[in-house]
Amino acid sequence: MRFFRFLFAIGCLVALGGCGSEAGRARDIEVAGAAAFTEDDARVITARLRDATERKLWEAEPTYSFVATAGGIKVRASAAPVDEDLRYLLSHRGEFVVRPELGASWFEHRHIVDAQAAIDESGQALLRLRLSDEGRERLARFSAKHVPATVQVMFDRRQLTAARVSQPITEGRIEVPVGSRSPKEVLLIAQILRTGALSFQPGAIQVSVSSKGGGGR
Repeated sequence: MRFFRFLFAIGCLVALGGCGSEAGRARDIEVAGAAAFTEDDARVITARLRDATERKLWEAEPTYSFVATAGGIKVRASAAPVDEDLRYLLSHRGEFVVRPELGASWFEHRHIVDAQAAIDESGQALLRLRLSDEGRERLARFSAKHVPATVQVMFDRRQLTAARVSQPITEGRIEVPVGSRSPKEVLLIAQILRTGALSFQPGAIQVSVSSKGGGGR
């Protein structure tokens, strides 16, 4: 499998936020496992929920408030995507690693500055990534040293796919195969990668419709 393929950008494969009656409504969200919740975590969660909610569903600029609970965090969101998308976005830490079977990673989530979903000519969904200067230099250095090689594409410590690299990769914009994931899931993964990784591994998630709007931080 080639690591890079010619892609057509996805214009509007699936609308994040959905079209159901629950889309855009205020939610109370409890996330377990957030014992060491940080300001950066609040920023990441806010970005994931805000960007995944269709703007046409906003009644006003969305607000998000955070309250620590026993072993977790409670988020009050004035607007949020449909529950299925919300649970996916908040159940993933957001770790992303491309690495060979042995040795150091070629690049990681911290090197990604933008991520978009795309499809190739055969209709398979892939990720289009833009790396930081550090990520570009790291990928160029490791790929030049080790090609040809097979690399594993890992998301939250689970393998998305394995890909064969036949030549050095020197550009900071790349396309990464993600196996048999659906286009909808790839859109959500791209959303997670754009907003950065959480400092903790989320646990169980409880969602309820809120009778109040979200409060500001």
